[in-house]
Amino acid sequence: MKYVPEMMDKKVIVQRATVTRGDFGQEVLTFANWKTRWAAMDYASGGERLEADKETANMTVYFTMREVSGLTEKDRIMYNGYYFNIRSIIPNGRKHFQTIETEFRR
Repeated sequence: MKYVPEMMDKKVIVQRATVTRGDFGQEVLTFANWKTRWAAMDYASGGERLEADKETANMTVYFTMREVSGLTEKDRIMYNGYYFNIRSIIPNGRKHFQTIETEFRR
């Protein structure tokens, strides 16, 4: 995706993943709002597959935004009430910007 400032019109929230302990000592992954950024969004591919006897839709979506220092694949992006799991963080080639490959499942 090519960086064009006018295309960065989606307000996204980067959520930080943290591990806590549940009532029985098990690890529980929780997310908290961490950073807010304006981003460009690009739908790359999608498909459907059978998981646990249920058809699920998945889609690869790219977000280009100003760099979020410390971002990892454990974190996620929230946009418009939907959650996008981070697959990889790609240097954009422009100073202080990054492209984030995510997966959306429904």
